[in-house]
Amino acid sequence: MICAILLLASPLFQQPLACLDDGTRVQVLSGTEVGSYMVRTSLGVLRTEGQRISELTDSAEEVALLEPLRDLDYDSWVKRLGERGMFERLMKEHVNRFNREQLFAAIMPWGARIDPLPPGFPVSKRAEELWVRLQAAEGCHRALIFGAMVSESEKTGIGYWRNLSMEDVVKAMDHADPGLRWAAVNLATMLDEEGLEEFLLETSMQDLDIWVFRTAGQNLLDRDTKGALYRWAYVLIDSRDIQMHRRASFLLGELGRYYPDILAEIAELLRASFVLGGGSGAGGPGCPPPTGISLNGAGIAVTEGSTLEDGAIATTQQKLVMADVLERVITPGSGGKKHLTDRQKRKDKNPRPNFSGPEGESLETQSEAWRKYLQGR
Repeated sequence: MICAILLLASPLFQQPLACLDDGTRVQVLSGTEVGSYMVRTSLGVLRTEGQRISELTDSAEEVALLEPLRDLDYDSWVKRLGERGMFERLMKEHVNRFNREQLFAAIMPWGARIDPLPPGFPVSKRAEELWVRLQAAEGCHRALIFGAMVSESEKTGIGYWRNLSMEDVVKAMDHADPGLRWAAVNLATMLDEEGLEEFLLETSMQDLDIWVFRTAGQNLLDRDTKGALYRWAYVLIDSRDIQMHRRASFLLGELGRYYPDILAEIAELLRASFVLGGGSGAGGPGCPPPTGISLNGAGIAVTEGSTLEDGAIATTQQKLVMADVLERVITPGSGGKKHLTDRQKRKDKNPRPNFSGPEGESLETQSEAWRKYLQGR
């Protein structure tokens, strides 16, 4: 009750809430009038698409009444405020690893409709200016600006973004804020320049923030599903680094489980190439190793010292393990496809690693859980 009274007294929420002809609700500046087609907010002018203001109410009371929901069901509270146009309250939220995806999802659609740039700003310079503002923004404001960039790309086309390039994106990846790196990954996908797939692959394997590397992985998967899965599978068996194993296992498990047919192809190719030293595959025991393993139709160089290194005794076992891991996930009769279905039905029992777990739980621990899960341990 005290919280509600304080919110009602706060100047931030003593502002009208406009309802447009199409039902859109949005907080607007004082002085806004019913019947107006010009909808001004504290963050810019709302694109009304011909809709006028049909009603004005006070947003403070509704915001205050919804405040208790914040502690009871945070996701619902964020979604409700976003849907009802009361983004002013959301903009004050501190962004952290537990709420950032919810906040960005609720605020970005408003960024797509609210123009943060002055009227008459040159079209040819809008993308560049938005990028400058995006890098300078903090917290939820970054979500708003990125929403505006997405809208800008849809309206004007990437052809107007001549002053932005992958070089700008790569520089932004050095920033400490995961929010900017996340935006940079998505911007790179929008730019669609040469080297995009390599950039997404590298980010998916090396960025330390799960939100960032999972987004890079998903974007790569959306762009080239088969290629992404093949690349991660190759890393899993080729790298000597256990951290790379865990990361590749996570990506295959978290993202690749929805593509069982492709995973089956990978497992088949792995078994077909089982002719390394000490193996008993197609080449028989003691068969000399090949110079490269063809996982994508072309010879791939073997990493020195890796489990695929020529003559490595562990190679045979590792390849069989990798094939069995993929087979266990997708092969009918081994519980693979049924297991995927069962996992989807048991989401409430949290059958996969909890990435919103307690503070201090390392990503290494979470990824290791996926690795053990994939290997049936």
